[in-house]
Amino acid sequence: MIKKSVTIGLMSNGDCLPVLLTSNRYTAALRRAGARVVPLPWRADMAGVWAARFDGFLLPGGGDADPKYFGQTPIPGAHQPNPVRDEAELSLIYAARAARKPLLGICRGAQMLNIALGGGLVQDIPSLRPEGIPEHHSDPEHRFRPDHPAIILPGTTLHRILGVDRLLTNSCHHQACDHPAPGLRVSALSPAGLVEAVESLDGPFLLGIQWHPEATAASDPLQQAIFDAFVAAARCG
Repeated sequence: MIKKSVTIGLMSNGDCLPVLLTSNRYTAALRRAGARVVPLPWRADMAGVWAARFDGFLLPGGGDADPKYFGQTPIPGAHQPNPVRDEAELSLIYAARAARKPLLGICRGAQMLNIALGGGLVQDIPSLRPEGIPEHHSDPEHRFRPDHPAIILPGTTLHRILGVDRLLTNSCHHQACDHPAPGLRVSALSPAGLVEAVESLDGPFLLGIQWHPEATAASDPLQQAIFDAFVAAARCG
């Protein structure tokens, strides 16, 4: 049987690490899963066109979102948002959901999925959730060094994808999803109780991962399995 070709729109990344380095790792993981990848600029006005054209969308890591989108004002420790990127990503999420296209969010991308659907964020882990400080890393080097576990919750899509109860993860973030948005559930937690993954309760594939599976997916089949499952969902759409 000839497999349906899959084209994934990858929203551009301009934060945390140089664009080419991060984009190449995301792109490589998607290509190993069998997808064609198209980089997308920060264009809110193109969201509807892309949602109709592509089979799925990946939102990568990056900086802080504007807390106005989840009903808060900035606190000390929050970073300056990028309004162009915020608007572009939120528009793409709304358009992709309306078109019933699969979505995968990583780090900031997971947070944007939660915000778009009505959830909130912990704006600064060290000041608001100090129990998470041992798991908190904001230096980019930790993107490549798995050093704390995620507890994968049974009965979730993520658990079915990975087939394990715990997974060693790598992080580069100072924010996290707080309460899950309506229609989402938590599918992984850190030992301190911080949200490590959210997913859709029903409907098209939607998965938000707080750690960086793309950084180690080339050598870790479990991390690659996340991209494989996403591309498979896009192929079936």
